[in-house]
Amino acid sequence: MNPQPESVATCIVIDTNEWIRLKWLGSPIGLTFISALRQNSAAVLAIPEVLELELDKHRAEAAASLLDKLIASTTEIGTVAGNSTAAGIVTLTAEDIEVAIRRRQTSLKGQIIYPPMEMGEVKRALVRVNAETPPNGPKNQQMKDSLLWEACITLADRYKVLFVTGDNGFYKDRQPKKGLAANLAAETSVTVGRLLVFETLEEAMRSFAPASSVPVDSSEVAGIDFEGLVAKQAQEALERSEIITILGRVKFRGVVPSYFKTETPHAFAVSFSAFFYADRDANSVLSGEVVVKGESRLDTRTGTIEPISLKGIYLRTRSMFGDAWVEADDVLEKADSFIRAN
Repeated sequence: MNPQPESVATCIVIDTNEWIRLKWLGSPIGLTFISALRQNSAAVLAIPEVLELELDKHRAEAAASLLDKLIASTTEIGTVAGNSTAAGIVTLTAEDIEVAIRRRQTSLKGQIIYPPMEMGEVKRALVRVNAETPPNGPKNQQMKDSLLWEACITLADRYKVLFVTGDNGFYKDRQPKKGLAANLAAETSVTVGRLLVFETLEEAMRSFAPASSVPVDSSEVAGIDFEGLVAKQAQEALERSEIITILGRVKFRGVVPSYFKTETPHAFAVSFSAFFYADRDANSVLSGEVVVKGESRLDTRTGTIEPISLKGIYLRTRSMFGDAWVEADDVLEKADSFIRAN
């Protein structure tokens, strides 16, 4: 493990799913995290060896995918415009894109560590896999997740570790809202508060950089109609998705925002959930609810937001018997009181 000064007390480990969700830390929330980390000399970002290998794989795949989309778009422009040279506009390579993504990590030199895999971690992870205990399950072997958990346990001997993962395998009944799986929650590092687990980076930031979080009723964002700004973009994202084919008509309900400070006083990174009612028939019988999750950057000086960075679209619908809800995401329930109050 890289030697670190004794003053370093907090270590953040971000699982692959969060790196991808946050556009490799290039999204508004990702960039805000980088800024907060730079301002906190008592914190480091850790990328254990097992995580580094997985990130390398997914980074290469992301670069290739982005390049393919770019080439496809320019080719289509050439076809539509009758310009056969349009496709040749793209001079980037997948390697160029991958290097650009990596540059964000290299910019954190001095505050990023790469702990090597230890034999003890491998042995303990193998025990978990064979026992089929979380993050594994019956006929669901998760060696990489088990190794990552063991790496966090090792790091907790030296740091207060904040592990960020949206992977359901780490949670009770595979549901993040229920907290850690019992066997993981019983780990000594967890019970003594040396290892904390968060579903999202936004939640972790409220712990290690509380000053970056801005209350929704703060004067810093007062007078800004963020709901109005995001509603149109969220609905457009919803209408472009395949899920709209099963929703019928949708009606905007409200937005739940989370604001974070950036390096610019009048700019804020905003993580949000935009909610819609859905009905299928002419009588407007409620058949479902849908939430569009994403991020944007708000400029309070101009009262504008940048195009949203979409995280995902989640749905809950009535069961076929009409007496219960089938939920895809619990955030729908959590937002009820907030929307009613606003």
